[in-house]
Amino acid sequence: MQDIKKNIRALADKYSKTLNQKIELRMEEMNNDDKSHYLIY
Repeated sequence: MQDIKKNIRALADKYSKTLNQKIELRMEEMNNDDKSHYLIY
């Protein structure tokens, strides 16, 4: 039972790190984004 919990926790940590990396990358992309598309609206 401990092994299952340990594996689930490791998997959750892995996905959490991956998600945080993607969020940080997207936030940086958004900061550098060309805002000319606002002219359409």
